[in-house]
Amino acid sequence: TVHQLRSRASQHQVIVALCGERLKTRTGQRFIGAVRASGVRVLPAPDIRALATWAEAPRHFLPADDLVLVADWRSLGSCLAIVQKAVEERGLSSRLLGVAALCSSHEEV
Repeated sequence: TVHQLRSRASQHQVIVALCGERLKTRTGQRFIGAVRASGVRVLPAPDIRALATWAEAPRHFLPADDLVLVADWRSLGSCLAIVQKAVEERGLSSRLLGVAALCSSHEEV
């Protein structure tokens, strides 16, 4: 939940990556605003390129961010692959703390 993220963020450098096409909608924008209002740092990534740019950026002297990935269920695999590739090939030192998949009520199983 957002409350759990906020309490974790107060203890560490946590960034919440919000990924997927749904973030381009009005509801998606409100969701981004609500997460930001909770006090955690947010990386809005409505397309996969924004997440890739963040993951591949050099961080030589910066402390590692802990990452929480929140993604549309259809793009979750691609988002995880980007993070994994950055860890393996670019030395990304961020720890993946958690993953949440977004879906609408008619897509639930």
